[in-house]
Amino acid sequence: MVKILINIVLLLSLGATALAQPTPSVTPTPDNYVCRVILDYSTYLGGTGTIDYGRGISVGTDGKAYVTGETDSNNFPVVNAVQGTYRGLGDVFVTAFSSTGSVLLYSTYLGGTNVDTGYGISVGTDGRAYVTGTIRSSDFPWQILTSQAAREVMTLS
Repeated sequence: MVKILINIVLLLSLGATALAQPTPSVTPTPDNYVCRVILDYSTYLGGTGTIDYGRGISVGTDGKAYVTGETDSNNFPVVNAVQGTYRGLGDVFVTAFSSTGSVLLYSTYLGGTNVDTGYGISVGTDGRAYVTGTIRSSDFPWQILTSQAAREVMTLS
């Protein structure tokens, strides 16, 4: 008999006015909201741009949360990034949280000079994040995704 443990995770895009913020912005802009239904933790994820949309989330067997979406924030949080700078009209972001939600294991942009969006993310048995989405940039940085550094970052424990 196989036992399956299912974690239900919510990812909502909320306007800045939907939840109290430490420093309210003049113009409400959406940020991402990530939480487990059993509410072990919740946090914001985003920068000061007008688009910080979470589109996909997955939880690994070790409890780490993996999030993808689109951002136009040039100050989106980046940690152990394979692409550390915002390049386009909208870049994919891929972010991994520790199982407690208190540590960003990695967070990176992926994109070229046009709009690129991550829509789905899954975690393989190898612990790597697999992302699907749309790419409109003719200069999407494929070379960084095939580098050894990218493989090491995207499999951080």
